[in-house]
Amino acid sequence: YTSNGRRVMVKTRYRQREVPATLDTLDDGGLLVRYETPQEHISPGQWCVFYDGDVVVGCGIIDSVKTER
Repeated sequence: YTSNGRRVMVKTRYRQREVPATLDTLDDGGLLVRYETPQEHISPGQWCVFYDGDVVVGCGIIDSVKTER
C-alpha cells in the first residue's frame, strides 16, 4: 500500500484544505501520519484521506492521536 516516508496531502474534514504529511507503515499494518505542521482538532473516529495531486491514494479511520512536542 505504501512505502515508509511516502509524502502525501491529507484531509480530515470535508472543507479542510489539504495539508502535507508523511506516511509510515506500522508493524500491525496500520499507518502513522506525520504532519509537517501541527494540526488541531483531530480526533479518533474521524476519516483521514490521502491524496497524490487530485487522486485519492488511500484513507482510513483515525484510531488514536499522539502529539509530539
